[in-house]
Amino acid sequence: MSVSAVACRPTLTDGGRVTLDWRDGAGGSTRIGTTTAHPSGAFDQEVRLPRSSAIGGGEITISGVEAPCADTGSCAAYGAFVTVVDPEPDFAADDRANHVAADIADRMQAAIEHRASFFEISIVPDGLEVVLHTSRFDRERAAAERAFEAARAVVPAADRAIADGAHLHVLLVQHDRAALERLTTRIAHDGAWQRRNRIQLSQWGPDSATDSVRIAVVHYSDAAAIRLLERYGDAISVSTLNAPLGSPS
Repeated sequence: MSVSAVACRPTLTDGGRVTLDWRDGAGGSTRIGTTTAHPSGAFDQEVRLPRSSAIGGGEITISGVEAPCADTGSCAAYGAFVTVVDPEPDFAADDRANHVAADIADRMQAAIEHRASFFEISIVPDGLEVVLHTSRFDRERAAAERAFEAARAVVPAADRAIADGAHLHVLLVQHDRAALERLTTRIAHDGAWQRRNRIQLSQWGPDSATDSVRIAVVHYSDAAAIRLLERYGDAISVSTLNAPLGSPS
C-alpha cells in the first residue's frame, strides 16, 4: 500500500517505524507489516492479507505516526478500509475446484451423451467447456445449459460455493465426433498407403480444439502434410513438429 505525506507536520512516535495491523470483518486481528516512514509520514509497503481473512469489509490500521488535527488536537493513527472478495477458483489447476468440476462434468455427460450433438466436455480454468456438433445450436446449447445447472444443483453442500463460481462455455464444431472417429479408424487401417509414401505417423485422434483428427508425424515435411491432406481431406490437421514414435491417441 502507498501512503501519501500527511498534510500537517506529523510526529513519528517510534523513530519513523510504523506498524500495519489488519482487522477483518469477523474481528480477527493480525500484524501484517512494519516499515519506516519518511519524515512527512509517507511510505510505500507491500502487504499480504491472511488467507484466513473473512470475506467482506475490513481495515488496515497504521500506528507509529501522530498527526495534529485542527478539530481534535491529534490523530493517533490512520489507515485504509479494504473489502476482501472470494478469489475465483482455477478449475483446471486447483485440486478441490478440479474435483468439483469433474463431478459436474460426469453428471452432465450422463445427461447429454445420448444426444447426437454431443462431442465432449472439458475442464477449463473458469469452469467447463462443452463441444457440440448440431444444426440446431440454440436448442442444443439450451439442453447443455439445463444439464449444467441440474448438475451444479446436486453438488454436495460443502462444495456448493465453488460450484456456483463455475461457468459454462458451449462451442459449435463442424465435424461430429462419430465422423472423426470413423476417420481415425480409417487412418489406423491405412498403414500400407502410409508406408508406400514413406509417411510414419506418431499419434492421431479426434481433437475438438481443432475440430479435426489431429495427426503427428515422426518426420514432418510439407510434402508429407500435403499428401495426408489429399488422402484424408480437410477433416485432419497435421502438426508441423517432429513427433516421437507413439501410438494412436
